[in-house]
Amino acid sequence: MISAPRLGFLKPGMLASEWATAQYTSYDRTSAGNREEATNLLYSLVQEDAPKVERITPESLAVCLWLLRSAGDNTLFSRFSITVRDIYQHMIESFSPDLVDDAANSLGLRVEKVEGKTFRIRALDFIRSNTHLSGTRYRLAFQDVKDGWVYLEKLVLSKVLREHFVTRIKEFYDAIDQRKAVDILGDLRGLMQYITDQWKDIKGKRTTDLGTVDQSLFPPCIKEYLVEMRDGVNLPHMARFTLVSFLHKIGMQNTDIMGLFRTAPDFNQRMTEYQVDHVTGQISGTEYSPPKCDVLRSNHLCYWGDDRLCHQEWLRHPLQYYTLKKSDRFKKASSQ
Repeated sequence: MISAPRLGFLKPGMLASEWATAQYTSYDRTSAGNREEATNLLYSLVQEDAPKVERITPESLAVCLWLLRSAGDNTLFSRFSITVRDIYQHMIESFSPDLVDDAANSLGLRVEKVEGKTFRIRALDFIRSNTHLSGTRYRLAFQDVKDGWVYLEKLVLSKVLREHFVTRIKEFYDAIDQRKAVDILGDLRGLMQYITDQWKDIKGKRTTDLGTVDQSLFPPCIKEYLVEMRDGVNLPHMARFTLVSFLHKIGMQNTDIMGLFRTAPDFNQRMTEYQVDHVTGQISGTEYSPPKCDVLRSNHLCYWGDDRLCHQEWLRHPLQYYTLKKSDRFKKASSQ
């Protein structure tokens, strides 16, 4: 059982260049350990045989964020966020119930342990922290809510905490002065040059062209998913399912669909092939259709904006949008 609960609590003092410089150059045991943990974390982003990292500390996390800020590659940061997010979640799940609320409080969330293995979190904190989680089990309407508190089991709470954890480290990353981060690299300059070179090579091998697919006919949600995929954003599970099933239904081949996911920060060739083949019926025998619009909206995955067609009450499905846009009748009406 891990004993230290104060994870991800990045103190304001860690944003000072003097703090980072001291971490880079000090030879005391603590600083050397922080550098080693940070180095292992960064190597794990670009090397399959890198040492496995099972725990993180605020200090090693901050060192990583300073180093990543010097590189200024948002897709590399996204991959890092997913890596440490999953480590953080596993750590939370390993905690005894008495330590979970302390870990949550260290992130700035008010969480309290109640009877048994149940916890409660302020409703506003729950809403703010679950926007990237898909599935009804994470929607407020399906929770036990009393007097402004949301009551959750540990497994659900761990997912909520991990998303807030990602938000916190993104805020810290954005607050670092990139010029200062570059100036103080010192002996770690070679490490970051290697990491960025390896990452560029990985991204280059993953890039896929959509070819002749006419994206102008896609609904706003699908367009948004494609933009995020190309920018290296890790899509929620339901967004991935929607994208795969939509592209399959309009006639895109499985190999081309799989190619799109190569830019995802957590891309895994074998897992992607299995998931795409399952959704498209190659394995399951069932060709799944994308979720309806109201399901996407309830999971914060609708991006209708000011699209007039999306706002029609009778439009209820992404494929309905595409089919209508593709029809000659609609094209003629739009051109008039």
